Amino acid sequence: MFNYVKSQLGDPAQTHYLVDSDFRTVAQGWARADGTGPLDLWAHRNPGYVYRTGEYSTDIAAWNAARDAMVDFRGDVLFLPPCALSLAASTWDVPYARFMGKEYKSPKFGASPGVYNTQITITGTQTLGADAIGSEVGYVTFIPETGETSFTIAAATHNCYFHDFFWNLDGITTSASTLLFDFATTAVERWVLDQFTWLVDAPQGPVITTAIGLAFFLISNFRNVVGDTSGTYATSLLDINTGAAATEAMFVGPGIGLAGVGGGAGTVTELINSVDLTGTAGGNLVFGFYGSQNYSAATTLVTSTGDDWGIAESYVGATGPTSAALYTS
Repeated sequence: MFNYVKSQLGDPAQTHYLVDSDFRTVAQGWARADGTGPLDLWAHRNPGYVYRTGEYSTDIAAWNAARDAMVDFRGDVLFLPPCALSLAASTWDVPYARFMGKEYKSPKFGASPGVYNTQITITGTQTLGADAIGSEVGYVTFIPETGETSFTIAAATHNCYFHDFFWNLDGITTSASTLLFDFATTAVERWVLDQFTWLVDAPQGPVITTAIGLAFFLISNFRNVVGDTSGTYATSLLDINTGAAATEAMFVGPGIGLAGVGGGAGTVTELINSVDLTGTAGGNLVFGFYGSQNYSAATTLVTSTGDDWGIAESYVGATGPTSAALYTS
């Protein structure tokens, strides 16, 4: 019965393509003079849904136009062929929309190197309000500007899923204000961040900072590579600040972290920094994390003023043939 219903109803979602004209669609075969290129054929079948940046004055104008063609709650996809887009400030406001690059098989930890073929440079903060509930983003690389917050979550934007992405901070001037996600004003629940990599060659801010309570988050299968040459990366993944004491049911792991690569003298102080949380003791868990000897080297994986975090099967490496040690806090 299930298969019958599925075959009768089909998938109502529409796929929209945002094609970057910088990638020379004619010269590289996306479009052909005789109209037989894959993009031509797709456009014939789906008129009005292909957006080329050359038709708009800026990348963000093309992005907004493609996003505005998506239908709320239908699960529409904004598909990004290989591109190098530059996005000024924008508001994401399509519930349960999907923003996807080309799919690649993921390694055990982090994202595939192939996601670098779909690049988005964030030149202005992207705002996820309540209308962005259920957004899915995957198979892309985000490149920030110094001191920029890439995504501000400004409302009860629940159920979001970011996966198979690369946050590339290589060459970005150091700033503790360079953030990927900032949860600012309203409690948020049920996010998943999975299969992601972030590369740092100067101290920056963490992947997530929050001043409001978060709940039922899973942050998994991540890889952090740190080659600082001018200081210590303080908090790498998650910073739970004053006002976020209601944070609970956070699952972090598995993941790996390596500091001091490429001749750098990098160190990482902690994976997570947390205020004293109000929930049940041990109501949050780090599990299966492996760090190099310069990654939270004092065996302090989580800095917290309370007993809010449990740590299971997580190890810090040792020099030479010495066995790794358990993270003790």
